[in-house]
Amino acid sequence: MKGITPVVAIILLLLVTISIVGFAMVFFQRNIQQTSLGGEQNLQNQIASASVIFDISSTYQDKVYVRNIGSGLLSDIKFYLNNQEMSSSPVSVPSGTVGEVTVSGLVISYNKPVVASYSPNFGSASLITNSVFAPEGTGWNNPAYAVSLNSAGSGTNLKIDIGSVRNANRVRIQADDNDNYMIEYSTDEFVWLPLYSVPFASGGGLRTRDSGMFVPVSARYIRIYAVSGDGSYSVSELEVYVALTKGAGTLKACASSICKEINLDA
Repeated sequence: MKGITPVVAIILLLLVTISIVGFAMVFFQRNIQQTSLGGEQNLQNQIASASVIFDISSTYQDKVYVRNIGSGLLSDIKFYLNNQEMSSSPVSVPSGTVGEVTVSGLVISYNKPVVASYSPNFGSASLITNSVFAPEGTGWNNPAYAVSLNSAGSGTNLKIDIGSVRNANRVRIQADDNDNYMIEYSTDEFVWLPLYSVPFASGGGLRTRDSGMFVPVSARYIRIYAVSGDGSYSVSELEVYVALTKGAGTLKACASSICKEINLDA
């Protein structure tokens, strides 16, 4: 077999060189395009961030007032109390105005210890602070959800220790429907004051009642007991909410990577 002639070798070398140059051009063009797109995106992000300027004007119970001092529309705000996210109502605050946002206060009774002053006939006392509500109408004596209150009267109670004095402004309870219960609060376990008289409900089985917002009270201990009914009493859940008032902690609002904080302890 004859060897490659000088002319053929030169042609092959030129073809290889052209291919390398072509690949290099494609590579650099792609890098330039990506860099350009990235720079454009960064510029857009910077412009968007510059238009988002706001502060927290004030709070009242479950309301947060946010002032938009930026140039754009303020929306999609997330709220955190002591770094725990709270759900909130949708908000759209035009530039130069103050918007009102309703937040769902933090449940301060979640997983807190519960002491029963008696030996329950069924269920565990700890069930009432696990924030698990039974499907409405679940049997009143279902031990997977509910704990019994063996009799009426304050001597037969379930007591929650929140751990420190907090400003409570709402309770939500699920208990047997055809009974009346009393929820009380205390700071020292000696003096107990009424917090919410749980009304009778209808429909059968475990039913949820909500106190709605009330004037915040200072409480560390919460207890519940049966007052009257058919003699078969049980509770499946008791949630206590904190108000956005002095002593609640640090409230943070974030929008478009911009965050503002207000110290509610001050």
